[in-house]
Amino acid sequence: MIYFKYLLAALPLPVLAILNGTFRQLLVQPKLGELPAHQISCLTGCILFGLYTWVLAKYWKGFPFDAAWKMGLVWLLFAVTFEFGMGIVLGYPWSKMLHDYNLLAGRLWVVVLIWTFLVPVVVGKLAR
Repeated sequence: MIYFKYLLAALPLPVLAILNGTFRQLLVQPKLGELPAHQISCLTGCILFGLYTWVLAKYWKGFPFDAAWKMGLVWLLFAVTFEFGMGIVLGYPWSKMLHDYNLLAGRLWVVVLIWTFLVPVVVGKLAR
């Protein structure tokens, strides 16, 4: 049952990601280009996820350490499932869905996923 609570808490994350992506597409990318806009968007996405998690921690009066790890795992699995699920529904080829996972090409999406996993632990520790 506790995992369901973590899953419900993850539901705003795609909304934040979509808002962040819209900001990137409309305002940042036309000025800086695609790759720098992607990189900035990864940073702003991590900041948004951190702020959301901070608000959640205050509302829930913190996260116990063991619960924070479980929440991070649920959030990570949710993010990856959502991303690939939407890609499949929209008919994207695997090459497009995996494009942002190439760190050697400057793609930082993996960093966002790592942060999604760690943010409940980091914020939980800071909120205590």
